[in-house]
Order: sequence, then structure tokens, then C-alpha cells
Amino acid sequence: MASGWTVYSAIFSASSGPYTFSLNFHGQGVPAGDFVVDNASVAAVPEASTWAMMIMGFVGVGFLAYRRRETSKKIGFRLA
Repeated sequence: MASGWTVYSAIFSASSGPYTFSLNFHGQGVPAGDFVVDNASVAAVPEASTWAMMIMGFVGVGFLAYRRRETSKKIGFRLA
């Protein structure tokens, strides 16, 4: 580890709600007010609206396929 660095480790988890989390650090080699994060990983989680739009899209495609099949039976085209 480079000299002048201090390692801080913390685990933070919150359920839904209006939470505020703030950290203030000042270290040698890092300007005041700057914060450095290294080796952090964040997992992407789709929002509820994304899932709703995807499901509505699948329902729409299914409905169009259903209507297309029903329409072709009524008209009765024959291709020879």
C-alpha cells in the first residue's frame, strides 16, 4: 500500500426510507473533500418499471400473435 494512505472499511445497508449517509475524510495525498473508493462492486438491479414494461411488451406480442392467427382463420386465404 502506498505511504500516506489510511484504510477505512465499513458495511452499510439500508431498507427503504429517507436515509442520508455521508463520509468526511482528509488524508495525506488526497485534497480535502475528496474521497477515493477502490475495489468497489455494485450489482445492477432492474427497477420495477423496467419489469412492468417488459411484461407489457410480452403481453402485447402475444396478443398480436393471437389476433393474427384469429384473423387468418376468418379470412381463409389459400396459397397454392
